[in-house]
Amino acid sequence: MTLVSQAAEILRAELRRGAWKERLPPERMLCDRLQISRGTLRATLKILRQEGLIRIVHGQLSRIGRRPRKRPTTTGPKVVGFMSPSPLSAYSGGGILCLSELQRHLFDASIRLEMHTGLRDIRSSRARRWEGLIARTQAAGWILYLSTATMQRWFAERKIPTLVMGGCHSGVQLPSLNFDYRAVCRHAVGMFLSLGHRRIAFLEPKTGWAGLMSSEQGFREGFEVSRHPDAAPQVVWHDPTVEGVRKSLRSLFKLSRPPSAILVAHAPYMHTVLTHLIHEGIRVPEQVSLIARNADPMLSFLVPSIAHYRVDTTLYARRLSRMVLQLVSAEALPARQDLIALCFKNGETLARWQE
Repeated sequence: MTLVSQAAEILRAELRRGAWKERLPPERMLCDRLQISRGTLRATLKILRQEGLIRIVHGQLSRIGRRPRKRPTTTGPKVVGFMSPSPLSAYSGGGILCLSELQRHLFDASIRLEMHTGLRDIRSSRARRWEGLIARTQAAGWILYLSTATMQRWFAERKIPTLVMGGCHSGVQLPSLNFDYRAVCRHAVGMFLSLGHRRIAFLEPKTGWAGLMSSEQGFREGFEVSRHPDAAPQVVWHDPTVEGVRKSLRSLFKLSRPPSAILVAHAPYMHTVLTHLIHEGIRVPEQVSLIARNADPMLSFLVPSIAHYRVDTTLYARRLSRMVLQLVSAEALPARQDLIALCFKNGETLARWQE
C-alpha cells in the first residue's frame, strides 16, 4: 500500500466509528497524528472527497459527508498508541531516528503505531477527555515518551498496558527501556578526573524527565568513589531554551574559579554550549573540556569533534519492538527497567587540564 492509501484507510476507519461529528480536525493535527506531510494529507483528502466521505471548502475545515459503511468484523492489524507531552519538533535527531526504526519494526509485525504528541499533562479537569482518547484509539498497548510523573501514574493506576521509553519516575511501576545514563555520568566524571580536572559542572535542562534523575545520581557517585577530595560536583539546571543555557553558562564563568570541564546532559544543547563559549572567547578544550552525555546525529557536523557517548539507535529500536510485541500479546511484560549500555567516543573537546 502507498502512504496515501494507508492514510486514507486510517481516516475511513475513524469516520466509521464517529471520531468526529461534523468536521475533520485541522490539517496540522491530522499530519501530526498520521505522521505524514501536508502534501500527502491533501492527496488523501482528495480521495475521500471523490468517495463522497468529505466535502472540502476553501478556508474552512473539511466537512464530513456520508459515513462509510461498517465492514464486517475482521482481524485487522493491532494498534499501539504513542503518547508524548512534547511535540515532534522538540525531539532530538536521535529520538526521531529511533521512532522511525520503531515504526518500521512494528509495521513488519502488522502493528500500526498511532501518534498522539504535544498533549497537555493530565489533570483532573481533563481526565474524561483522556479516557475518551484511550477508548477511541482501542490500542492493544501504549508507549509513553518524555512522559511526566502524572502521566505515568495515570496509566499505571488504570492498569493500561504501557511501556515507557526512558525512565520511570519515583514510585511508578511500569515496564521501561532506557539507556544506562547513571553509569554514563559516573564514567564521564572519572574521565574528567583522570585528566586532572577538579572543577566539573553538570548542565541539566529543567524538563522533569526521569532519566535526568539517574544521570545526576551517577554524576555525584563519580565523585564519591574518586580519590580526589579536592574535587566536588557542581550541578547546574537551566531553562530548556537557548537563552536558558547561555544564562547558566554566564553564571558559571563569573565564578572566581569557573569549571574546567562540563558534562552536557542533553546533546542538542551542546550546539548552544559550544557556540556560546566560542562567542565569549573561551577556548575549547584549552580552557574548558566538554562531554555530551549522549549522541545526536547533528553533533557529527560540529568542529571541534565532540566527545560523547554513542547510542545504538537500531539496537534500542529492536529491543523496544520486542517489548512492544510482548506487551500486546498474552504474555505479561514485567514492570521493571531494562537498561542499554552506551559506548564512549573520544573527541577534540576533551583534553588534559593544565593550570
